[in-house]
Amino acid sequence: MTWATVLTFLLVATLPVHAAPVDDPAAADPALRRFTESMHGDAYALDVGRIAYRRRYDTALDDILYLVAPRGTWDATSPAWAPARAALAEAIASRARPRYGEYLPAARRLMNQASLRALTPDERAAVTAFFESPEGRAFMDARARSAAKDAFGVPPGPDAEPLARLQAESKAMLDGLDTLPPAQAKALDDFLESPLWKKVLHLQLVEWADTTSFFLNEVTQEVVREELPALASAVRTAVPGVPPPTNKTYLGTVAMASDGHFDVVVEHFAGLNRVGHYTLRFAKDAPQWRDIASMAPGIHPGDTRYLFFDAGGRVGDRP
Repeated sequence: MTWATVLTFLLVATLPVHAAPVDDPAAADPALRRFTESMHGDAYALDVGRIAYRRRYDTALDDILYLVAPRGTWDATSPAWAPARAALAEAIASRARPRYGEYLPAARRLMNQASLRALTPDERAAVTAFFESPEGRAFMDARARSAAKDAFGVPPGPDAEPLARLQAESKAMLDGLDTLPPAQAKALDDFLESPLWKKVLHLQLVEWADTTSFFLNEVTQEVVREELPALASAVRTAVPGVPPPTNKTYLGTVAMASDGHFDVVVEHFAGLNRVGHYTLRFAKDAPQWRDIASMAPGIHPGDTRYLFFDAGGRVGDRP
């Protein structure tokens, strides 16, 4: 693979995804809406999606910080990293909240379609009746509070209440389930042991969570794509000591082994998605060896350097 080919991979553009008008015939079905609302509807679906998105979001925050200041100039051990990460998270969240609202009709349509596929009308009616009962409401209220606690800190929020309060209230509500009257406790146990609950659980934690986490990722990508300079400015304003930016593009790394061969790792990003990871090995007698060595002057066995390329396609280890 030539360096020109590698750079071509890296420079492939992806088309942005924007919210669009949604035609959702199921939205007019009152029984379906009642079924969804009996399980805290959009709010609960958003929180389980935020939980599912957390790991990907944490990785995205790190990748965005490297767009603010390049790899090789700082990392998670740098004094400015943690406060910059917090400032970035708040800057993203404040911009994500209104944008997610634009995607909500599309998310609802997919949730409705999933609900119609997963359960029959009679099953949805039975689920609605259970979650509208005293024991069902107590269980779902506790479940929703627990989800809000576990989703804390992931956009779009807002996290209107402190985490400590959510933790205390979630524990109190879950503990309260142990004090239900015997008849209600039995009804709850019977429901949780039924095949119907397994279907509902899959609907909530897979179908709904996948839907909302997908749109959360779209919103984050959109914010970064359209407002990266503003995000970087917010971070630099809030946190002194953030390294200077670069006008070069991150390419990957080069490492020299003990026998002198080079391992070059090229990373390809589409937005914030790492969609390609290529490892290329060049022996010391390879024709490209001298060219690679010139990209990382003074590299020694055991060293690893970050690589960047400029607007002219020149590759080097200087950000």
